[in-house]
Amino acid sequence: MNKLFTCIVAYLICIPIGLAHKGHDGIKEWNIVNIGQLHLPAFSKQGDVDYKKTTYKQVLSSYHTEFDKMALNPSLKWEQVVETEITKHLTLQKNLFLLETNIETGEWVKTSFDIKINNPTKIYLDHKLIKEYKDTASTTLKIPMKLTLGSHHLTIAMAQIQEKSIFESSLKKDDHQISYTPTSSQYKRVLSLEDLLDGTKISSAKLSPSGNYYAIILKDLVKGKGHYRYQVRNFKTKRIIKEWRYESLISFRWEKYNDILVYGKEGDVDYDIVSYNPVNAETKIIYTGIKKLNYFYLSPHADKIFYTQNIYKEKKEDLKRIYTPDDRIAKYRNRYGLRMVDLNTMQDMQLTAGYLTASLQDINPNGDKIIFSTKQQDCSDFPFYRMKMYEMDLNTFKIDTLFNKQDDDFGVTYSPDGKKLVYQANPTSFDGIGINIQTDHKANTFDAQLFIYDRETETTTAITKDFNPSVSSFEWAGDNTLYILCSDRDKKSIYKYQLDKKEFTLLETPVDVIYSFSIDNKSRNILYYGTSITKDVEVYAYNIKKKSNRLIAQSTNVTDKQIQLGQTEEYDFKNHNDDTIYGRIYYPPHYDQNKKYPVIVYYYGGTSPTVRSFGGRYPKNLWAARGYIVYVLQPSGATGFGQNFSSYHVNGWGKDAIDDIIQGTKSFLKSHPSADAKNVGCIGASYGGFTTMMLQTRTDLFKTAISHAGISDITSYWGEGYWGYSYNTIAATGSYPWNNQNLFIAQSPLFRADKFQNSILLLHGTADTNVPVGESKQFYLALKLLKKDAEMVLVDGENHWIIDYTKRKQWHQTIVSWFDFKLKDQPQQWESLYPKKQL
Repeated sequence: MNKLFTCIVAYLICIPIGLAHKGHDGIKEWNIVNIGQLHLPAFSKQGDVDYKKTTYKQVLSSYHTEFDKMALNPSLKWEQVVETEITKHLTLQKNLFLLETNIETGEWVKTSFDIKINNPTKIYLDHKLIKEYKDTASTTLKIPMKLTLGSHHLTIAMAQIQEKSIFESSLKKDDHQISYTPTSSQYKRVLSLEDLLDGTKISSAKLSPSGNYYAIILKDLVKGKGHYRYQVRNFKTKRIIKEWRYESLISFRWEKYNDILVYGKEGDVDYDIVSYNPVNAETKIIYTGIKKLNYFYLSPHADKIFYTQNIYKEKKEDLKRIYTPDDRIAKYRNRYGLRMVDLNTMQDMQLTAGYLTASLQDINPNGDKIIFSTKQQDCSDFPFYRMKMYEMDLNTFKIDTLFNKQDDDFGVTYSPDGKKLVYQANPTSFDGIGINIQTDHKANTFDAQLFIYDRETETTTAITKDFNPSVSSFEWAGDNTLYILCSDRDKKSIYKYQLDKKEFTLLETPVDVIYSFSIDNKSRNILYYGTSITKDVEVYAYNIKKKSNRLIAQSTNVTDKQIQLGQTEEYDFKNHNDDTIYGRIYYPPHYDQNKKYPVIVYYYGGTSPTVRSFGGRYPKNLWAARGYIVYVLQPSGATGFGQNFSSYHVNGWGKDAIDDIIQGTKSFLKSHPSADAKNVGCIGASYGGFTTMMLQTRTDLFKTAISHAGISDITSYWGEGYWGYSYNTIAATGSYPWNNQNLFIAQSPLFRADKFQNSILLLHGTADTNVPVGESKQFYLALKLLKKDAEMVLVDGENHWIIDYTKRKQWHQTIVSWFDFKLKDQPQQWESLYPKKQL
């Protein structure tokens, strides 16, 4: 099956871009195969209601076959031929022939594909039927094409009716940077945008309590439209036991102690809670009649269901009084309360009311108590939110207040014996017992830590105080062991922590960025899934005793067998604070160290590291596939490197981070002769967009830059962005426009626009609520008035991220065409996308 799938998807295969050289298009190579005799439909001679008879001319049109998906089907006997020999193979009349090849381009080209034929023909380019000819008269079809750099698959289905066939093709391009390359089972193609946007993606994987099964969620994506498949598989054999296809299931998860899967599903009227037992294949509805179910949790003994429901819905008003800063945010007034279904009595009861949303934190091991929290904005005191934590006894429904103070968000979890509470909070929590900083900066409260509270002794211990990675999530394995998922420099790793020994142990895994993990109840195996620098999402099982990893599942549309990725390597340096700045390099496929390559530098610059994930919105592998060397670095201020390192983010707004980017890029260029120092670009988004704007006012190192959703004025972002001021309670702790003008003005790119150098492209979604679009608009205005080289492209209706499938593809082509224009002196695609206008 894997071999067949690999062959079928080979229709996109391409050769290294560097092989598309001058003159190669003189040799036109194709694969050809006879896929069988043409058959007229029954009663074709009778004619239809208009007396029109079906002839062999119409047969090809009647086929609904996707001929472009048949490339290198192993059941077909393909032959590789040069174009001048094709007509020698077209000898059997009333037969259907299939031809396929790849068109390789060394740059974006506007061309015309001309083909001379005398048989009915269907022509496909990159998934789409682009031309159909329904006659047998000799003709030349002229098909205009705009081809992006790389490989484009061409498929031709031909109904051979004429005794002597004609077949001649040509591609019009002055500099001949086009070649024909037939698909080969040995070939590997370079990465395409469709690989990242389409195909089957792994969304989740969870191990059952016994460890005998696992549940996996797959998302099938085709041209932006996605459908989910939910599966239960055997852990040892990986065999699918049960599958739910293209349904929308809610909270698809295992019971705590039994191998029974539970999920929510929309029923005839309301929502049902359903269970599935893989041992006997029994499906049962365990409760029905929940209205508007968003998610739910099951108690440890599966006798209670907890879920939230809207208790107040915001009403639309023509004039709206704003009561708090967060009241500016759409739907902020919506409130949700906790509800519980007792499955013994089938009572569905409300647990919380009031004017604040209640959020479930955890259910105790016996299932008779819960911890929940409320959060309220309070502008009277820093950090402007008051979070309270409560414990409810489900027998008496009485509540005790665990914490009643102002603090940032934090989470609480019971230990397996219920005697301890684990808090995931920031270093300043619990009177700062978790702070471990030797710099002059304040603690970065994005740097998540773990604290254990002993309920008997009423003491709290900061267990990660001397542990550099930042905590993402954790799971208990018995009363003495925690497994912790951490941001670990530019990776996301799992560590084992033993409470009695107070020591951390890293689990060695082949995955760079682990998204989530689960453990069986006997602590034998850990199931985890994630991505790596050159691999899409994979699922692995880790044997705790043997310390070994076993591949369970992987994404099928991006594999080593199909795609040629460039090499990667690490590149680190010491900055002015004597901290190690970690980085990595992506090389183009078939990199030649004797050539010069343009460079793209990518960073974030804020408090989150740029992890070693594959794909994403800013796909480094894909940029490398277009012939760029890509350098990624982790400047000062990011979490996962220790509290000292992350503290540089606080009240910094780019100071140390930008110094690191400039120093790192200069060092990288000096040590890598194949990197073209005259053609270096940089790109960042959100806080990274701010970093990009600021960089171009600080250095002439970057010939061009791209800023997506960047912040040009810290003050306007602070006041207008939905989360601007709340983000600044961390990024600018204690600083405001009235008491630290040096930060809000001197560190804002808008106030340094006169110092701007070289060029920039500003991108922004017009519906951005996080960083309002005015941040790019005002910077663009300033640069234009200063006669700087600046362009701006707005993406209509998109928020902070470009989600719409078609718009995302256009947005991506905008990015790469700008870099091609400025760093390769290839303006053709940019000018095609955005031709000049006289305004």
